[in-house]
Amino acid sequence: MEARSIVARAAVAALLWFGFAPLPAASEPPAAAGESWEVTSRMSMKGMPMPMPSQTNRMCSKPDEVPAENPDPNCRNGEYVRTGSKVTWTVQCTGPHAMSGRGEITYSGEDAYTGSIRFESAEGVTLIELSGKRVGSCQLRS
Repeated sequence: MEARSIVARAAVAALLWFGFAPLPAASEPPAAAGESWEVTSRMSMKGMPMPMPSQTNRMCSKPDEVPAENPDPNCRNGEYVRTGSKVTWTVQCTGPHAMSGRGEITYSGEDAYTGSIRFESAEGVTLIELSGKRVGSCQLRS
């Protein structure tokens, strides 16, 4: 049960880091043009017999910007560093299943990236492998 809790929390932290958000309501004007990305994640945890199935989602982000602070009140992203085509950051989660992590993605040109987030907790290590590709444009919420 504990391993599943850690895996679930790591998955939520990873998805929230990527800024998944509902589309704006019809009455809300879009703030600006954004970039639509298809993001695939695959999670594994030491001691689990097989990795979890991969998940693919779409997100809308600002051009040339690393997503903002993680909206999970128990998890904080920080220490963003972009060096050339590589972006690194840290994640710190508090509460009953506290964990810390470090993420890294490397862009392949302007339209794709690969990377991972490695979380450590008292229950073990969880690894989330990431890949993303730009699939078009989108409208950002204001």
